[in-house]
Amino acid sequence: MWMSGAAPGLPLPWKEGHRAPHAEGASSNFLRSRETDVRQPSSFSFRIILSIMQQDRVSGASEIEQKIIEFISPYLGTEELFEKCRELLSTYPSMGSLWNIANFAFLHEEGAQRHFNEMIEAGKQVVYQGVHAVKKHVTVLTHSRSATLSKILLACADKGITVICSESRPGYEGRKLAGNCQRGELRL
Repeated sequence: MWMSGAAPGLPLPWKEGHRAPHAEGASSNFLRSRETDVRQPSSFSFRIILSIMQQDRVSGASEIEQKIIEFISPYLGTEELFEKCRELLSTYPSMGSLWNIANFAFLHEEGAQRHFNEMIEAGKQVVYQGVHAVKKHVTVLTHSRSATLSKILLACADKGITVICSESRPGYEGRKLAGNCQRGELRL
């Protein structure tokens, strides 16, 4: 899990008193948004979060995108938005979807949440289309791990497919995908 509270040995990175909009369907681990009072990270903790993100070699693009949406949402309409987006974009400069998130945040400010929800829905459509593209009794060969691919494969469990997945050293991301497939009763 990328961030489910403070990392061991680090201070809790949340300040009191801010409410954040929550992207419908997004993961709630990142901002601990089970409560309505979501805590906004301080500048110090923001650097800790960026450091953790830079070390994350397992999360797929869609997972990172959802984490960024949840993190950037409390800053919509604030003076801090530009600096937070700049720091996030410097962490993942080649991820086009993060540039879209930053653009939506600047162009639409508090209305950006609607665009964030559309991005999440588009990801769900990719999974839907992927499930329909996979035919019965095929073999799927994959290298590494993708959250989107994992969702597609798990949704195809009743199609009798076989998955071949390399373990993907040095981080063994492929093993993680294989573990997901086994839990979904897919043939490996």
